Amino acid sequence: MKGISNLLMGIAVIGYIVLGLFQFAAIVWGLDELGVPWFLAGLVAVFVTYIPIVGGVCAAYGLVITLDWSWPLALAFPFLGMFCLAGIGALANKAGEHSEARA
Repeated sequence: MKGISNLLMGIAVIGYIVLGLFQFAAIVWGLDELGVPWFLAGLVAVFVTYIPIVGGVCAAYGLVITLDWSWPLALAFPFLGMFCLAGIGALANKAGEHSEARA
């Protein structure tokens, strides 16, 4: 079970990083659309991306303004992704606890 726990935790961490990269791009696009220079937009996005609610809302704004997504779809992208990753992390934690209990 320890191997499964490590695999699931690895998937959750990689998914979190990938989701963050997509959020980063969406935030930069949204700020660029507002007229913020790309360097400053990138700097702001670095600090905002991984703040849980703020990063998700800013990414949703970028998706709505640049890719013409609907607000429900744009909000679902970061938040449902985060909930799925949290579920995978919880499963990994539970599998790790189960393997420790058996040892």
